[in-house]
Amino acid sequence: MQRRVAAIYLVFFVVMGASAYSVIAVAQQPTIDLDGEELAVGDSMTVEGQTYTVSNISETSSGGEGSATTLAGQLSETNESFQYSAELANGTALSPTNSSWTGKEGAFSATIEDGDPIRFNGSEQTANITDGTFALEDDAGNQTTTFSVGDTLPYENTTATVTGIGNTSATLVWGDNYEVVIPNGTSVDEFQAVQRFNVTERLQNDPEVENQVYSGEDGQFVRYRNGTTQPLDEYLPEPASTTFDEGDTLTFRAGEDLSAPANETTIANITSERVRLEWTGPRTTKTELTEGANVTLGGRLHTVHFPNPSTVVITPDVGSYQNQVARQDYFEERVNGLWGVSILSGLGAVMVVALAYLPTRG
Repeated sequence: MQRRVAAIYLVFFVVMGASAYSVIAVAQQPTIDLDGEELAVGDSMTVEGQTYTVSNISETSSGGEGSATTLAGQLSETNESFQYSAELANGTALSPTNSSWTGKEGAFSATIEDGDPIRFNGSEQTANITDGTFALEDDAGNQTTTFSVGDTLPYENTTATVTGIGNTSATLVWGDNYEVVIPNGTSVDEFQAVQRFNVTERLQNDPEVENQVYSGEDGQFVRYRNGTTQPLDEYLPEPASTTFDEGDTLTFRAGEDLSAPANETTIANITSERVRLEWTGPRTTKTELTEGANVTLGGRLHTVHFPNPSTVVITPDVGSYQNQVARQDYFEERVNGLWGVSILSGLGAVMVVALAYLPTRG
């Protein structure tokens, strides 16, 4: 009788466990289906007149076999007429590489063509410029040095800066710095850019004078090789000066990266402390995309969803996404409950069989 009852319970538990498992086997997790176009890398979408481009989609793993993967992406937005600004304090140096204007004196440039001879480190060498690379070669054709944009090299008895490297030519720039000079006063509407000489370089390039400045009771002076002297301010030429008013323009490069283009810049405002420059140009901003994250595009809130590792959907229907995620969570809860029923039923069946075969007292 004991084993007959055990068999009934065994069948019950087996049926319960099998039923729960069969439901798990056929159950399908609800998918997230949002209104919106699936965008791959390079695809664009427009919101309120602003264009956004998917610039990257990546998949990362937490590591190990069977590990979870995470999808992320990046959205790029380019404003073609973004207004930039920069401020120049009194005494700021305007170098030949970051500024130019009509009539500027003491600024020079040269173009080096592929194959041109250049004297470097005391020997005659040849420029090798090919597809954006700039190198010098000796007579045997061996490469002796290479240059990148921003590097300097001796040229024409001065130090020149490489400001551009093309397919077959390179551009060099050199010259005197200018100093921003703002006049004293409470109502200022102009400033001057005053030339400042490289005295050491001028002395080295003048064979008639010694290569240093001397100081005496009457100030600084230079000494000629014939023994005569001359005050430094008389030896140097009259510095050039350009006056700028509000509304005037000049070409200006705000950053130190010489590969970035210089911009046509307007003098927007002048005070006794600083000069404000303004210009317009393209500006690209990037927005990070992660699953379920909210991003603001064109002033509207959007939700991000990755249906697969190569595409992303960005939708303004934030509520729909949250509802569908809630449905998935509900599904997982029910599946976990069915797994619990299946496991407990299996354990119950094992226990019933074990108890049925316990020895009985005679």
